[in-house]
Amino acid sequence: MKKTNAGCQMTFEQLFYIGDEILKVIGSEDPREDLNREVARIVAPFDDGKTAISLKREIIELIGSVEMIKIRFLRGEVRAKDLHREVHLSLHQFQLRYRGFNYLDHPIINAYFLRAGSRQAESANRKGRRDKIAEGGHRMHVNNTI
Repeated sequence: MKKTNAGCQMTFEQLFYIGDEILKVIGSEDPREDLNREVARIVAPFDDGKTAISLKREIIELIGSVEMIKIRFLRGEVRAKDLHREVHLSLHQFQLRYRGFNYLDHPIINAYFLRAGSRQAESANRKGRRDKIAEGGHRMHVNNTI
């Protein structure tokens, strides 16, 4: 994917990442409304104040629609081969509605989806530390049995 203005690249892993805060709305009575509320809470700290309130609401709905597609996939309502197509279509329709808008360069969208990369890195670091601890513990156990 293209470079963002922050010098980072949004990857498919980041775009299709499903965070814990999104998983908790799967079983709600109104998942779309709860999802938009959760997305708004997540992006609030990243709002630079330069985005018009109406556009910010549209961006939150765009992110919510992408997340809703992923939730529908998890529920089995969207086939795996259609997941990418539906997300791409949602992003493309937004670009058609707002000519010149590049979701890859918008700070709110980048902050939302790029946070997935930082969470994945944190998770990998924690897993790496656990693996090292487990290896050390295993070696100690082996040494103690000899």
